[in-house]
Amino acid sequence: LINGEIGDLSNIPQSWGGKMLEDKDYDIVTVLISAKNTTVTLGLEYTFNKTDWGDGTINTLNSHVYENPGTYTIKTGWNIFCNDIEPTNTDYSIKQYAITVEQVSDSKYTTFSSMFSWYWKLTKIDLSSYSNKLIKRYEYNSGFNRPSGCGSMFYQNRELKSMSDIIGFENIDFKDNNINCDYMFSVSGITDFEFTDNLLAVSDTEADKYQSSTALF
Repeated sequence: LINGEIGDLSNIPQSWGGKMLEDKDYDIVTVLISAKNTTVTLGLEYTFNKTDWGDGTINTLNSHVYENPGTYTIKTGWNIFCNDIEPTNTDYSIKQYAITVEQVSDSKYTTFSSMFSWYWKLTKIDLSSYSNKLIKRYEYNSGFNRPSGCGSMFYQNRELKSMSDIIGFENIDFKDNNINCDYMFSVSGITDFEFTDNLLAVSDTEADKYQSSTALF
């Protein structure tokens, strides 16, 4: 309470009864801006809309104009991942400028499907801080539980050249007999992919007719 009235809870940690996200709940990306007065837009959905734009500006807007060229690290509660929208869509222009992912929110996403889809210029993705190792399930319309999947997870990530560019990938457990990994690396630059223990899946269940783990590219 401030002077007997409820104050702004958005800057108070949840452990103290506020609504501020913990550091691990934000997405963190670095963007490369090449021209003056460039607008970067984060999308249309948010879990928590506070954003640090990396140039001294902190606000709750989904777009920002960078006055000068340079590299800027963005820390945001907007849901910038897990959609298959192309970067030419001005509502998601961050896909044109992001070059590295330093952190993926540990709480905002329940699927890996299309997580980094259409991020053309990414050269590094760090998943090491993502503690939600198992892909969460949702109720499929046929009546059985099915993982939400990792299809098109790295689709169009053309500047990723090696699995070593995806830090922490080996710690995420994709190994499930129902999992959908269709086109996981399609149109990416990955050249040294191998089936690792965390990705191998058994495909002998009813759910198999709804997916394939063989068409990763």
